[in-house]
Amino acid sequence: MDAVSERPRTAPTDTAESVTALAALASQIAHASLSVLIGVPGDDVHVVANKLAETILASVGYAVTNLGVLVPAAELVAAARDLRPSAILLSSLNGHALLNCGSVPRLLAEAGEEVPVYVGGNLCVGRTDWPLVLRRFAGLGFARVFPPRTDLLAGVAEISRELLQPRVVHAIRRSGAPA
Repeated sequence: MDAVSERPRTAPTDTAESVTALAALASQIAHASLSVLIGVPGDDVHVVANKLAETILASVGYAVTNLGVLVPAAELVAAARDLRPSAILLSSLNGHALLNCGSVPRLLAEAGEEVPVYVGGNLCVGRTDWPLVLRRFAGLGFARVFPPRTDLLAGVAEISRELLQPRVVHAIRRSGAPA
């Protein structure tokens, strides 16, 4: 997803295309030993999408650590320090993402952790102008901000392509993750 767009820039048009795109990336993901830390921050309890994301990520070769639901920001940072994931993926359904995880990129930076943080879902309560939401979260340091109703498979494919870029893999290896 472009930093200023609403949709992943190479979003497949249907589920079959998304599955094909992810399958094509699976061997690269496994070869790069990519790992992700996922969770549902703060007071959010939407476990279904969290479990779907875990299953999809693991099926294409990621080492997945799922912190589950109701995860405080401090716990995300502590887990990132211990696990050194390639990326952190957060999702929100209740619309309280700014309160629940808006500080995560800053807290990671303060802890000396260089890890991209991705966020998606229903990030705000009510109807909010998407470009405003995108600017707000990008300004907080999120690597990528996915809008509501983003196809989970397409989102995982987009994140995977980004993490597989040489500059990102180099930064991940520098931070202590296995090469």
